[in-house]
Amino acid sequence: MSENTPHPVAPQQPQFTQQAPAVQPASGPVEAPNKKKWAAVTALVLGIISALTGIFVIGSFLTIPTIIFAVIALVMVKNGTGKGKGMAIAALVLVLVAYIETFAFFQIRAANLEKSNREAREVIQKCENHEPGYYITEENGKRYCNAGGWVYEMDK
Repeated sequence: MSENTPHPVAPQQPQFTQQAPAVQPASGPVEAPNKKKWAAVTALVLGIISALTGIFVIGSFLTIPTIIFAVIALVMVKNGTGKGKGMAIAALVLVLVAYIETFAFFQIRAANLEKSNREAREVIQKCENHEPGYYITEENGKRYCNAGGWVYEMDK
């Protein structure tokens, strides 16, 4: 073969076959997605905390700021300047849960206090009747009923 004879050449594959994605032009100012939801997110977080701590009465103190942020979020949604209507409504529901927990806490506490007072009156009555196992002692001018390891003040 001579040097001037064409030789068959194997087709070369391009090294990179994937093309870069086309750049889309921005249609307006790009804004962070959560910027419009700040009030709703804040209300929801405070609502969750107030509902979780409502039984300890601490949560009832967080309900006022929760209501304020939820109302701000709902006004922003109504004006078209914000998002998060569902979160704001959920926060208001959680406020209601916190108030119910706080109310239940005080009702349970009052019932337990009444039960303790009733039991103390029954024990003191048994001391005054000199029933076995119930003893009256005096100390510093006050009378005490001793029963089963418990001491009840009789002169209240």
